[in-house]
Amino acid sequence: MALNKYGQPLLCRALLDSGSQLHFITESCASQLGLERSRTDLPISGIGNSTSTIRHIITTSIYSRLSKFSKTIDFHVLPQITGNHPDSFINVDEWDILKRLDLADPHFYRPSKIDILIGAELLFTILKQEQYRLAIDLPILQSTELGWVVAGKLQSKPLPLSHCNIATTALPTLSSLERTPHKFWDLEDYKAPSKTLSQEEEECEKHFKQFFSRTSSGRFIVRLPFRRNPSQLGNSLNTASKRFKTLERKLISKPELQQPYRAFVNEYIDLHHMQEIKTIPTSNYFLPHHCVVKPDSSSTKLRIVFDGSAKTSTNLSLNDLLMVGPTVQPDLFTA
Repeated sequence: MALNKYGQPLLCRALLDSGSQLHFITESCASQLGLERSRTDLPISGIGNSTSTIRHIITTSIYSRLSKFSKTIDFHVLPQITGNHPDSFINVDEWDILKRLDLADPHFYRPSKIDILIGAELLFTILKQEQYRLAIDLPILQSTELGWVVAGKLQSKPLPLSHCNIATTALPTLSSLERTPHKFWDLEDYKAPSKTLSQEEEECEKHFKQFFSRTSSGRFIVRLPFRRNPSQLGNSLNTASKRFKTLERKLISKPELQQPYRAFVNEYIDLHHMQEIKTIPTSNYFLPHHCVVKPDSSSTKLRIVFDGSAKTSTNLSLNDLLMVGPTVQPDLFTA
């Protein structure tokens, strides 16, 4: 956890790098902390001798969520540290030993963004002596001041670990550079040209700024940006039910899709994005969902899509009632 400008903790996901001489933080995370920045002009080089220039530094204290450990360090601000880590979902259902461990990152097996990188200066200070090697081609459990961490090779289909006799201890999301992180930086800072927003895009931006918040656990919350009264939505239960039954038949006929779809549903339940309801309230809005399969994809072969364009009995969909905000990604440019 890192302290923001109000002294409140922000839950951050960390990567430990024994080869880095500096500590880094993403632009997104630095903005959330809201701390004063110091100007710098520091050239750095990395993988493949790629070079870039650091423009800002922030100073904050990091804390372990499992112990009293804390440290005040300087973070160099980068647009991005690496891609989502791990790069794909890891099935750990048969890793029974994890149920007995107090994990620093209970969801280390889910692809998620990295907020900070801790370099060698602090890394070798926080390492402890305890270490367990589970088996060949399986991760290492390493004890640190931040708690127990997982490092090393992770298989997409892990072997059962119930037979391992390991002391019950605890695990921040850490990984080695063997997971091939992306380059830490862009070659040069790029300023996207200014864009004129439409009236609806401006209203959507205002709505987001007014109703955006983040919980202490790091979850983002924002109200849906309705431009029309949601009461105009008609009955959606019939359509959603028919779509679900069609999906169910598809999963029965294609067992190879059942496991990843089931994993997706369980993940949403674990994240409290979804919960089972015993009584169906017909007045509520129901959002159909289906899967899109991309066999040639190297990462996510099955993707779940929620259909906000599904029409209700009034011939209006959820998307029809929502404002459309501006495009977030900048246009492609020639380097």
